[in-house]
Amino acid sequence: MRIGNIPDIQNFKQLLNHCKEKGLITDWELPYEQLLTRLSAAIFFFNVGSDAVPDELYTLFAEYPGLVIHRNEGTMSSMSHQISFQ
Repeated sequence: MRIGNIPDIQNFKQLLNHCKEKGLITDWELPYEQLLTRLSAAIFFFNVGSDAVPDELYTLFAEYPGLVIHRNEGTMSSMSHQISFQ
């Protein structure tokens, strides 16, 4: 397995692209992707069209039981929300 090319991360990125195509999110990013060795260490950031996170996101992310979505309060990204894994 190569650092920065993790199948679980690549699959989740495809899911985020699907969410963007459906209009559920407007944009997303994954800082420091080239340093990651597992999905559970990743923090994805995204923007939504309104202040509320669409309920449909939780349904689409159901296969990731440790996934947590909350407002981004940090400085790693200027995007409004973040996804982390517990």
